[in-house]
Amino acid sequence: MIHTKAGIPVATGYARIVHGGRGDYVEFERDQMILGNMTEIVGRCRFHGGSIHRYFREWRSVDQTMIYEQRRTAVYADYRVGRFYIAPVDLENWGGR
Repeated sequence: MIHTKAGIPVATGYARIVHGGRGDYVEFERDQMILGNMTEIVGRCRFHGGSIHRYFREWRSVDQTMIYEQRRTAVYADYRVGRFYIAPVDLENWGGR
């Protein structure tokens, strides 16, 4: 089980680590995510100055940890459409389980 720093379970496993231009991210498949512990941010994002994200859907766990769901391919990293991403620094005891 993978938890946020606040101890909220967000996934049952992970697919891989992605190294990109914006740092490292842990990649998850949809069926690994515990969607009941997170909410999709719909419309303009209040966390990012009211912007609308083109390349990803933004989700927040109940403790407000940011989770990305990739919508389009990106040139700066091998993010896969339909996969979820969380920065390892936002995960409890992350050691590449």
